[in-house]
Amino acid sequence: MNTSKEGITVAEYMQNIKGIIDDLALISHPLSDAEIVTHTLHGLDNDYKKLQAAIRIRETTMTFEELHDKLLDHEIFLKCEKVKKLE
Repeated sequence: MNTSKEGITVAEYMQNIKGIIDDLALISHPLSDAEIVTHTLHGLDNDYKKLQAAIRIRETTMTFEELHDKLLDHEIFLKCEKVKKLE
């Protein structure tokens, strides 16, 4: 699984990841939540470094849905920060 968020929204990126997860499940190679999180975090750009670190040190593994929500929240945060800098 080798995909990148570069140049697309979190929603688009996660849709790509979900497609890969579904395709792998169809060929009898389902991924665990830990594998999904690892591969998803690997494809994020530098704007997500702090979030990546926080997720990696968690004692429990996130589900795909939880990760999706966290990434969307962070994307909104980044957009707000960008607007603040322009003001």
